[in-house]
Amino acid sequence: MNYVRGEISIEPWQEGEPGPHVQAAYEAGGAGDPTAELEPLSITIEGPVEEVASNLVAAMVASVDNGATRISLSLTVQPPMEHPVVKTARELAEAVGGRLIPVAELTPTDIVVEHEGEVLAGLRKPRLDLDGALQRLVDDVETHFGAALRDLSRADKQAALVMLEERGAFTLRNAAEELAELLGVSRVTLYNYLNAIRKAPPAESD
Repeated sequence: MNYVRGEISIEPWQEGEPGPHVQAAYEAGGAGDPTAELEPLSITIEGPVEEVASNLVAAMVASVDNGATRISLSLTVQPPMEHPVVKTARELAEAVGGRLIPVAELTPTDIVVEHEGEVLAGLRKPRLDLDGALQRLVDDVETHFGAALRDLSRADKQAALVMLEERGAFTLRNAAEELAELLGVSRVTLYNYLNAIRKAPPAESD
């Protein structure tokens, strides 16, 4: 059985907590699912492709009924997480700051996770830009907040992205992919955060 990670990102943007159109999507498609993740702009669900597809369709219908103006869907085939070798590889990847990837995304620099001649997944080692500039920017922002990016609240993750954008982080090679991993969000969610930040009107002065 194929396992997937599905995400729908939902507009319009509402600062802070998820708006009613996002909350409705979560209640229709994600409530009661322990894999479901709710973000201000999106919901994410993992599991068998048939279940995920059904839940996401229900979520999208509910979201449109509650005022959504645009919905984007992303579906990524996942490694077979129930396999004991894959479970061990995932724990190893998380311990070293890497991540487990599906076979379709393997590149020559990834470590192949194989069992009895069958390639099950890949282990992607952590990557940062070669001159270390991105890491230094991340270190400064984490020091400012007193915690790793992944451990920040949603609001602080958004504030951290504002700081990183202002300091030029997104001009660096592979920055979006690296920061999505460090924040513990998908690239779709990260880009939606950025779009919302860039469209937000300037704060009024006192």
